[in-house]
Amino acid sequence: MAYFPELFSNHNDKFSRFSVWLVTQEGIVCPNVRDLFTAGGRGTFGEIDNIPRIFINLFENVHFVKEILLESNANELSNYWRIKTTEKNKIPNWIELVSNYSNSILDISHLSINQIITDLFI
Repeated sequence: MAYFPELFSNHNDKFSRFSVWLVTQEGIVCPNVRDLFTAGGRGTFGEIDNIPRIFINLFENVHFVKEILLESNANELSNYWRIKTTEKNKIPNWIELVSNYSNSILDISHLSINQIITDLFI
C-alpha cells in the first residue's frame, strides 16, 4: 500500500507492479494477489458504510503504512511512485497520490479520502 498507491484506483492493471515486486523483491508468487486487498468486498469503518475493502484495510492498518513511509528513503519512494518526493513531503505526497487514484472509483466520490487519511495519520 505504501509503495503502490495505484492499488486504490479502479484501473485493470492496478496489481501488476505490486505482483512483480512481490516476486522480484520478496520471492513470493501469489496468484490471487487481488484478494489480499479486496477480499470481503465492501464493509464499514466507523461511521462510514459500504466502502471498498481495500480502504478498510488501509484505515485499519494506517499505522503500519505510516511507519513504512517514515522509514523509507524519499528517493526510494520517488522511484516507486514515479514522482519526485522529499523527506519532508513524502507523507503528504502519498496521501495525495492515494486520493487522486481513488478519484477513479465512482461509488466513493462522496467520501473525502484525502481528509480521512490525513485525520488517521495525525
